[in-house]
Amino acid sequence: MNPTYVSGHAFYPLYLSSRGRSEESLAVAKYALELDPAAAAASHVLAVQLYLARFFDQSVQQCQQTLELDPNYEPAYAILGQVYALTGKYEEAAVEFEKSLAVTQRSSWVLALLGYSRARSGSRSQAMDIIEELRTTSQRSFVPALCFALVYTGLDEVDQAFTWLKNACDERHNRLAYVKVEALWDPLRPDPRFADLLREFGIQE
Repeated sequence: MNPTYVSGHAFYPLYLSSRGRSEESLAVAKYALELDPAAAAASHVLAVQLYLARFFDQSVQQCQQTLELDPNYEPAYAILGQVYALTGKYEEAAVEFEKSLAVTQRSSWVLALLGYSRARSGSRSQAMDIIEELRTTSQRSFVPALCFALVYTGLDEVDQAFTWLKNACDERHNRLAYVKVEALWDPLRPDPRFADLLREFGIQE
């Protein structure tokens, strides 16, 4: 109805990428940024699509452009941290996650991302400390099961990860939409239970 509606072009890629249609998602996200090149949100959506499509170097560059537009745009720090964690730059990841945690008042999801990164780097004790912090937080406020699943995935505790992922399915957490494509879950993909979970989530393989 309105081909120049920036928000429509910015949100549509989130659907496309969740279905594994990365080429289309990137094209639409790039067009959204062309429509409003000064919008940090549009720049961030493109960074997210590059991250989900595993163009990690380009995602970093786009995150940096987002932060040039708005140095206080917190989601960009979280995506930067994820890219760094997935490419083995664990200390750089920790720096970005700490920036995000400071702004979000220790978001459970960002804390889980930090725990995942610590686990993948071999810092098991730090990852376990984060699990304990998440458990403590869950006694006074809601902590998504997906947070626990993520840290246990980083720790290669596969059975625990699948248990928590099933709980996340019951909670219908929106981030489950990207489990099919998101690199964070790669350690679980070889397990036959992963394909079973995708079907349970209603995601086509």
